[in-house]
Amino acid sequence: MNEIEHRPWPCPKRLWVARQDWTELTFLHWRVPHEVFRAQIPKELEIDTYQGDAWLGLVPFRMENVRFRFTPKVPWLSSFPELNVRTYVKHRGKPGVYFFSLDAASRLMVWIGRQFFHLPYFNASMKNTPQPSGWQYLSARKCSAAGERRFVARQRFSQDVILAKPGSVEHFLTERYCLYSLDKGGHVLCSEVHHVPWPLRHGEIEIEENTMLAGFGIDSSRAPDLVHASDGVEVTGWWPERPINDTL
Repeated sequence: MNEIEHRPWPCPKRLWVARQDWTELTFLHWRVPHEVFRAQIPKELEIDTYQGDAWLGLVPFRMENVRFRFTPKVPWLSSFPELNVRTYVKHRGKPGVYFFSLDAASRLMVWIGRQFFHLPYFNASMKNTPQPSGWQYLSARKCSAAGERRFVARQRFSQDVILAKPGSVEHFLTERYCLYSLDKGGHVLCSEVHHVPWPLRHGEIEIEENTMLAGFGIDSSRAPDLVHASDGVEVTGWWPERPINDTL
């Protein structure tokens, strides 16, 4: 919490609710036409673009050391793979992330995410396996009602670590400090997060199977436009709240 100069706005003054490490990440991104997103994103949110392009992200990673305020880490509950499909939005000028889906190998996290953060979490059978200079990912969603969704891929990354420069596409896609969702009444909720700037590496991805992007006009064989990797960051999170005049 001591490194805050890089943030676009101050950290919330209220007490944080959870801390966790996001590790073994791969940021996969595809350019997507605006009209593909518009019908799938709440009208209260504005699609955020970089040089006129909207972006769809697929991010496999691991949750580690998950702990809530005043609770200890529980080894068999505190570490599990996760995968999210997302895009980038603004609300009253404030940039954030909007999730189309989040798959996790943790029934507890799926329940918490749905119950308290109003996020589209799904149970999945998942595995992240270390590889030479990379990771192998496997995810298979269990919820048949939501449709079969699978992701199987091998990733490799370079050794050089970079920090995204403000104004770059890497900065636009990764340096996000809140996420948006809608409660049951249709009101916008903003969940704040904090972490140090992402330590990024350039990456390559070999995708064996990818049905996570069904409905976005992206063929399963289409390679992502951008691939970045990261060893990860420690993250602090706050309970979602309704935004109040938070235009930047």
